[in-house]
Amino acid sequence: MFRLRSFGIILSILFFVIACTKIDTTRLGSDLIPVVDNVNTFDTLLDVTSRNLLFDDSTRLSKSEYHAVGAITGDPLFGSVKGDIYMEMMPAIFPSAFAVDSLVGGDAGIDSIVLSLRYEGNYGDSAGTNPITFTVHKITDPIPMHPDTLGSFPSVYNLKQNFVTGSELGSKSYTRIKNISDSVSVRRDTTKYKVANQVRIVLDKTDAGLIKALRDTKALKTDTLFRSFFKGFKVSSTVGGNGAMAYISLSDTSTRLEYYIRKKNGTGKVDTTSVAFFCGSNAGHANNIVRNVAGSEMAANSLSDSLLYICTNPGSYGRIKIPGLAGVSNRIVHRAELKIIQIPDPLSVPDKLRPPSYLYLDRFDTAVDRVKWTPIPFDLNPGANPVFPTTNTSYPCFPSEAGIDYSYFGGISPVTKTINGQPALVYTFNLTRYVQSVVTKHAPVLDLRLSSILFAEYFDCTGVQYIPVTGNRVVEGRIKLGGGAARNSPFPYKMQLRIIYSKL
Repeated sequence: MFRLRSFGIILSILFFVIACTKIDTTRLGSDLIPVVDNVNTFDTLLDVTSRNLLFDDSTRLSKSEYHAVGAITGDPLFGSVKGDIYMEMMPAIFPSAFAVDSLVGGDAGIDSIVLSLRYEGNYGDSAGTNPITFTVHKITDPIPMHPDTLGSFPSVYNLKQNFVTGSELGSKSYTRIKNISDSVSVRRDTTKYKVANQVRIVLDKTDAGLIKALRDTKALKTDTLFRSFFKGFKVSSTVGGNGAMAYISLSDTSTRLEYYIRKKNGTGKVDTTSVAFFCGSNAGHANNIVRNVAGSEMAANSLSDSLLYICTNPGSYGRIKIPGLAGVSNRIVHRAELKIIQIPDPLSVPDKLRPPSYLYLDRFDTAVDRVKWTPIPFDLNPGANPVFPTTNTSYPCFPSEAGIDYSYFGGISPVTKTINGQPALVYTFNLTRYVQSVVTKHAPVLDLRLSSILFAEYFDCTGVQYIPVTGNRVVEGRIKLGGGAARNSPFPYKMQLRIIYSKL
């Protein structure tokens, strides 16, 4: 009796486990499963092919985006990258005038001139142990910088822009990058207080251009007159060890050019006060970033389709083909996901060259009358109704109602698994609605682009739009991934499209 009862319990448990597995399987993409009992689901894996490509980078940073300055050298996967910042500093309004006629001793009444930069962390040496030196040069380019906006683009200049510079105006060194976040004492007017996360560089107070920017009442009448002689600064840096990129916020009011001056007040007493210029709405800016992949593993495998090397702008991307997708028969697609697995490397850890915060996927655009890429049409955000331009209903507009739902679409918060004894990140992209449109409506099967870009240029209902698509910071993030189905694909890192479906 005991044996029969035990056998019955075992059968009950086995039936329960099978039933639970069945429910869990069909729950994938449950918003697309019809309300039918006993749905028989299947799955299939489609191989992909992939190719590494470098961006012909047109990325433009708005003033609100953090700008990168520094250098990373000796990255075995991606080589080196260097960043410099160019910026104008101007009075908050024009016309401007500062009461400097009463400077004690004329120009000698300028106690000091300080360029202050708001520091927002770094990439490449999160432990902050490397030394770093910031250097400021004056811009002498005959063509002045322009203000921030130009048409539909958030900034005039892409990451390739640079300007002619002249003499050095000052520098500031730190024995460790992490020391930038330390608090320091600052005196403004008659008040002393402490500030943190500021790079404070003392400039040459005898420089004629810096003095004229404060005292020339004619030049202070308009921003055009002002920038005709005061063209701003270049900020560069040298970093020890394997280097790092420091992030600077130009739009923060802590980023300023400060004059500390001594002048007589109305009673003849000498007061110490300050005057500040800012990188405001009428000031130009640019972030020149140059990446060199020569001699790197990425350069050696540029034609590989078994490995993908993704780095953030100015960066690289993978072009992905799914040859078998066009031949998939009509069916109900419960879930279609592109599975992408990181190939571990010693530097891809949080305190070194960490992976990008976001990966992003879009499609190659075959239309010749617009830009080359278009968003995944149905899966970016299921809560946003796709809008189609009247001129071409095959290309929906970006889901402007709610942007991208990364928790649904994927590319963020990867799962960490242990493969061959090493931790590896596993990313998935939800392509369920897109694949369903391919098998049901015969939508075109287009090549995909995998990247960690900040912005994408898309044809929108109102024309070409420059759209933020990730929360990545410029330069930050690089990763080595398993690619397509080449003969030497490193199993088990191979990229594949998994489709869970029911037959009609």
